Amino acid sequence: KLGIPPIKKRLSLPVARFIGAVLETIRFSLPVVTLPPFTRFLASKLAMSSYYDISKAQHDLGYEPQHTMDEALEKTLPYLREHFKL
Repeated sequence: KLGIPPIKKRLSLPVARFIGAVLETIRFSLPVVTLPPFTRFLASKLAMSSYYDISKAQHDLGYEPQHTMDEALEKTLPYLREHFKL
């Protein structure tokens, strides 16, 4: 829906974590305050599948979403296109 081509290249987790370690080492050897753009933690998180289930919140708290996923995407995509040049 964003018009971005799908990612076709893959990187193994060990290689990604190695790259993160190299970037962390370079960053911590310099007098810079910011984190590197890619870390071992980020590599590990990106390698994991995540999904969220609201059924417990619905049951225990009576939660109901204000928008469907399609409605939320319809509202979010224009913002992403404008602010992130997608």
